[in-house]
Amino acid sequence: MPALLRAAVAVVGLMALAPAHADVPAQATSSTCFPAASITALTVLDPHAMDVAADGRFYRLDLDPTCAGVKPGEAVQIASSAGPICADGRSAAVTAAAICPVQAIRPTSSPADRCFRIRDVRGFAVMREEKVAITLRGGGKRLVQVDTACPQLDRLEEFDLVSGARDGRICGHPQDAIIGRPGEAYLSGMAKQFTVNDFRPCRIMSVEPMTTDDEAAPPTDARD
Repeated sequence: MPALLRAAVAVVGLMALAPAHADVPAQATSSTCFPAASITALTVLDPHAMDVAADGRFYRLDLDPTCAGVKPGEAVQIASSAGPICADGRSAAVTAAAICPVQAIRPTSSPADRCFRIRDVRGFAVMREEKVAITLRGGGKRLVQVDTACPQLDRLEEFDLVSGARDGRICGHPQDAIIGRPGEAYLSGMAKQFTVNDFRPCRIMSVEPMTTDDEAAPPTDARD
C-alpha cells in the first residue's frame, strides 16, 4: 500500500473514533491526559501495551485488546482526534496496518526508578493488598504489585522472579512474574499445606519505588 494511502486510511480511521455529535470538548480535563506533541519516547512492551515519556512524566498505555495490536519493530504514532491523549475513545496508537484505541493510561515512575535487576535482590517482605517489598543490594527498595488473582503469597517460603523481557530485569512489563518455590516445609513432607496452584507464575502488574508510607506499613512476612 502506498505511503500516502496508508496515511489517509489512518487519518480516516482515527476520525471515526470521535463521537458524531458536535459538542465534544476541545480539551480533556483528566489528570491522565497529556499533549501528543510532548511525547519524547515510546517503548512498545507487547502488542497492546507501551511505555510513553511525555510532558516530563511517564505513562503506561494499555490498548484495546480486541485490536490487531502493534507488531515488533513496527512504526507507531500516538494520535487523538480531540487534541490531548486520553483514555476517552478518541486517542489511538496508529500504525500502517492498524488503529488501536487507548483503553487506559496509568502514570508510572521513570524506568530508571522502576526497574531492578534480579541479581540485585537481597530479600523480600510480603505486604498487604498483593504487594511484595523487594530489598536490593545497596539499600534500594521496590514495591511490586502482583495480579489480584494470585495465590496467597504469605503462604510461600521462597520466590523466583522471571523477566518477561529476558534481560534479567523486572520493570512491570508484560510476562514479568513472581513464582513461589517450594521451601523446606514443602520438601520435608508438609506438602499437604500447599497445592500446585501455589507454585504457578503470578503476573507482576507494576513496580514502583517504595515511599515512606509504604515502609511504614507492617509486612505480613519478611525474608532475607
